[in-house]
Amino acid sequence: MTPAAVTPTQGAGATAGAGIHIGSRSVYRRPVSTQIAVRLPDDMVRAVDAFVASGRARSRASVVERALAREIRRFQAERDVEILRAGVPGDDLDALADWAAEQPVDGLD
Repeated sequence: MTPAAVTPTQGAGATAGAGIHIGSRSVYRRPVSTQIAVRLPDDMVRAVDAFVASGRARSRASVVERALAREIRRFQAERDVEILRAGVPGDDLDALADWAAEQPVDGLD
């Protein structure tokens, strides 16, 4: 059996999702990311820089990433609340969940 070719893709000319290629398969060390430019007010930049300087964040990018992740979760939660407020009927798994709730569970003592 011949070992698959392993090609590093990190270093000069590497892309954001640098990792290794084994044969034709890519194995990423970290998720693929895209660099973007964001214009922020000076006071926000000072606050971000203070987080980094104090060690509360690794980099400016990590502060922005965490803030966006939190905002995305908030939007998703708002969407879920809207769905629940609308009284959308249950899905087709409700009957299965009701049945499962009535089944005895042995061995939990």
